[in-house]
Amino acid sequence: MAAPTTSKRFALLIGVDFYQRGESRQTQESQPVSLQNLKGCVNDVRDIEGFLATRFGLNDPYVLTSSPSSKPNIPQELSQKLPTYKNIKESFAKIYEDAHPGDLFFFYFSGHGARLRPIGASPAGRQTDPSLMPMDYCCGQPAVRGWELNNWLRRLYGKKVQIIVCLDSCYSGGSWRDGVIIRTPDNWEPPPNLPVDEISETEHAETHGTFCESNSRDSDLDESWDINPTDFTLMAACKRNQTAEERPIDGQMRGVFTYYLVSYLRQNLGKMVAYRTVCDHIQNQVNAQAPQVYGQDRLAFFSNKEPRSPVPIIVRVEEKDAVLPIGRLHGVKVGAEFTTYPQPLNAPLSIYQVDELKCRARIGQELSSNLCNNSEVYSSRWSADETVKIGVDQSLGCEFRKLLHVALQNRIAGRIEVSEGPEVGSFMLRKRGHDGVDVIGPKSLVGYDGVVHGLDIHDQHPEKLATKSALALAHLFRFQQVLDLRIEASKEPAPFKLILEHDTSRKQLLSGDKAQDNTRLRLSYENRGDTTLFFMFLVLSPGFHVRQLYPRIDSPQVMQAQCKGSFTFKLRVPSRLPDGCHRDIIRAVITNRADVSLKTLELPDIWDTDQNSGEDTYGPERHATMISDLTWWVEDIEIWTERLVPAGESHGSRHTGFKML
Repeated sequence: MAAPTTSKRFALLIGVDFYQRGESRQTQESQPVSLQNLKGCVNDVRDIEGFLATRFGLNDPYVLTSSPSSKPNIPQELSQKLPTYKNIKESFAKIYEDAHPGDLFFFYFSGHGARLRPIGASPAGRQTDPSLMPMDYCCGQPAVRGWELNNWLRRLYGKKVQIIVCLDSCYSGGSWRDGVIIRTPDNWEPPPNLPVDEISETEHAETHGTFCESNSRDSDLDESWDINPTDFTLMAACKRNQTAEERPIDGQMRGVFTYYLVSYLRQNLGKMVAYRTVCDHIQNQVNAQAPQVYGQDRLAFFSNKEPRSPVPIIVRVEEKDAVLPIGRLHGVKVGAEFTTYPQPLNAPLSIYQVDELKCRARIGQELSSNLCNNSEVYSSRWSADETVKIGVDQSLGCEFRKLLHVALQNRIAGRIEVSEGPEVGSFMLRKRGHDGVDVIGPKSLVGYDGVVHGLDIHDQHPEKLATKSALALAHLFRFQQVLDLRIEASKEPAPFKLILEHDTSRKQLLSGDKAQDNTRLRLSYENRGDTTLFFMFLVLSPGFHVRQLYPRIDSPQVMQAQCKGSFTFKLRVPSRLPDGCHRDIIRAVITNRADVSLKTLELPDIWDTDQNSGEDTYGPERHATMISDLTWWVEDIEIWTERLVPAGESHGSRHTGFKML
């Protein structure tokens, strides 16, 4: 059968309010196992179903729900529409048969989650299996174990189907409290398994053929659903040690996570919103649980593309001050300016005080009416401590220099000098051809002498040419600020050790060494101190691209005292750059506090800077708790990545940057 010419969207939506009771499952004390009914899961499914229909035209999802009826132990729905283990498994099988490369599959589950005793097919060394609980579990039917769900999803991924998973359940112990229902069984103790829980020998072989231990090393992910974060996007209602709540909202019981998920997406209809942005907005509304996103968190919701945009920051208003949760650690300096988007403020927020992880701006009379708690603001001008000096080739003319000065003032706060001729240690613009400009930067920033690679600035209109040149210069200016953060870091002795080496030969790479393009590398890190440290790793690429390398999720890797860890990755030279050696900087940022985010440091490649705006290109928002008494260290490992392309081979299809393994 020929593959369809256009991609299709599939969805399987499951909501379990009603859990059947039975005598088949017994506790250790020979008492029947029961699961408390919930009240908001079916409402959650209806909310999700309605949103998918109106926003994405997905009018025929697979929907399995169970609602209590007036008859004891009998749900309202027909048997083929119930969220039994059999119906869930068969729905996955049907979608697998119908799906083709390029299609999208959205799996949503709202109901109880619990930990069960492992079975023979469970991954080795597992003490419990986090599982989704179908309505008939207590009647002697299996649960959907996390690794089994992973295998079903991996089959779809093997057909090149894009996968999104959304779980409004939890997998830790919980109880009833304050009239709020928790989506995990009350005082749960995993009951003994039944023969039906053990899968067949054929399924067992398939399981061990497809199961893949997560290479993320993220404890939350490894101990929860075994979802391979490289392949899928997973949104979870809470951390593994938290509970997912449902409560009365707008007159009906609803899952807190799902309600704010749908509400935020409805408020942003027509906009490209990244998964991590969605989770951060939900977290800003919910105190008792912290939604998590794993895997492809930068993709726009229901899209296979990443939004390119400035990074929104959530403001906290304190009397006459706007407090932003970014500070010196993020390269913020006094005089930096922020505004709302797409409708700017009457006057920008100008930073007057900067601490390690927060900064303050006065809220003047002109701002008080349109700025409130949880307003989103974006960086409009980063601030310069020293004069920014730009030398301009005489052949570009006086008018171009004036236009460039204005364009730079719109992007950089501080003293800017644009003069004719070169300035030592500053940027230089040189005319190229009839309507082009080359940028030459200081070697300490760019990594080499001569023209900045990858840029193609040209335009017949002087004003547009000046604007494009200013965009590139502002990008390099911000990259320089990120690079210089090592100067701001603690000078105390570093209580950690880093080792970068080839993953196969274990040959160590020192700062300044060369590595072949697409070589598998391993970075090992060790906490040699007496207290817990928190590790984050960035890559600063030759395209002046900044991105968090590890962990994949927007939180640091927790490392207890005297403990070690490692991860593997590959560096790839962007296809826009010429063959030869190019500098990559692997940056470790280590702190003594957990609630630190580095995503506001991220930058696209310099040739994509002009795409970093627009109403429909929203990017990741970061929300952080105010922190004090922070100590942080920075250590860089500089690697020169070399691409050698054999004769006749094209490298135009190679992607930018790095790949986690």
